This record gives sequence, structure tokens and C-alpha cells, in this order.
Amino acid sequence: LFQFLEQISNGFPRLCELTIAVSKISSVAEDPSKAISCKELQALPKMKQLKSFSLGWPTPIICTGSELSALISRMPSIENLLLNERPSYTRPSTELTIDVLPLIAHHCRSLRRLSLFIDCTISPALDSLLSNCIAYSNAADFQDSGFANLECLDFGVSPAARDPPGLARRLSRLIPPSCRFPS
Repeated sequence: LFQFLEQISNGFPRLCELTIAVSKISSVAEDPSKAISCKELQALPKMKQLKSFSLGWPTPIICTGSELSALISRMPSIENLLLNERPSYTRPSTELTIDVLPLIAHHCRSLRRLSLFIDCTISPALDSLLSNCIAYSNAADFQDSGFANLECLDFGVSPAARDPPGLARRLSRLIPPSCRFPS
């Protein structure tokens, strides 16, 4: 994948939209080496006009929040970021947690649609951060928020939160009220 993205970024540096969909790789469930990491996506920021990137892969992306944050910090104009929210196999499990959302909001101010496969458990650090925020009641409150333009947030087949009402309360402090959650 890394070499493919390098060729695309070198051949089409002004590309605006890129979708990669791989539905099956033989024996992927038994072979963790078929999983991809954030390192393989490093060519994406070379496409300076990239507004939409969608990746569908059979296994979760092996990536930490700080790795994803470092990658997207070089992609401030991205509007649609769909990162493998519905892998065919959920092993190996994802290292991405819901804690990555404030990092994405900080770096991708133009984001309209975000789809991720993440662990939806709220960590004590994020809980503390969000519990000190005021819940937003209307879109005007979000003008200074990183997610001010977010229209759709999709967690795909992500592991469910242990406390869905708690997750909803905390997300209400991070995303605009008009944001949709596809089922």
C-alpha cells in the first residue's frame, strides 16, 4: 500500500479525492502481517489538494492516536476522512480510542465527514477533559470548535461503549448538534 500511495502522490499531486477499497485478502484473518499501519499512509499529505480520502481494508488499521494525529496534522484541508470503519475482521483489535477525536478536531478544521474503527471506551483523561466542557446546544456555539463543520460521524463496527448514555453526553460536548450518526 505504501508504494501504491507513493506512486499516486508522485503522479497525481493535485488529486482531490481518493478511495481505496480492498474487501478480501486470502488468509488475512490468520496473517497479522496483512494489516496496515499509519506508516503506510505517509504519502497522503503530499497530495496537497486532497479533500476526501476513503480506505476500506479487511483488518483494522494498526495505528495509535498520536500516529494518526501526526499524519492528519499535515492534511489540514481534508473534508472527508473515512478510515476503515467497517473492517471484515476485527482482529487484531484497534489501538485507536475515542481519545483521538479532540486531536482530529484540532488538526482538521474543515472536516465534514469522519468515519473510524475505534475503541469507544472513554478514558479517564478524556472523561476529565470533556466533563469540564459545556454541552453545546446549537450550531452557533461550535464556531470555534475543530468540529464546527462536522456533518457525519460514523464509528462503523467499532466495539461498543460500555456506557452508551455516558458516551452520548460526552460527545455532545465535542460535536455539533446537527451532526448525524449513521446506523
